[in-house]
Amino acid sequence: MPKLSEDVTPIWERIREATADLSESERSKFLQDICGVRQSSVSRWRVGTNDIALEHVKSICARTGFCVAYIMDGTGPARQEQPDIDQLMRKFEGLSEEGKERVLEFLEFQAGRDAD
Repeated sequence: MPKLSEDVTPIWERIREATADLSESERSKFLQDICGVRQSSVSRWRVGTNDIALEHVKSICARTGFCVAYIMDGTGPARQEQPDIDQLMRKFEGLSEEGKERVLEFLEFQAGRDAD
């Protein structure tokens, strides 16, 4: 495991890993946007003054593909397994018409939630 910077928490190091393609200022803005918090909250997470809420970790993981357990406590795999699109399509094609409609309705619902 890499040596932690003295001024940040272990969870922040894992958030940095999940958002490695962003600069510090971009990372802060990204976290503010997806978690719906202010800069001051992100700063407190960074230094450990406040703990990050599970709902915020879930938002970060949904956008980065990292696993909640990994971000929270460093356990388990870092990244979620990516589904095999061909396998998913085969399963979708095997559904009844009603089943396909329900899946599509769910996807539309999720897309609307993610857009908010």
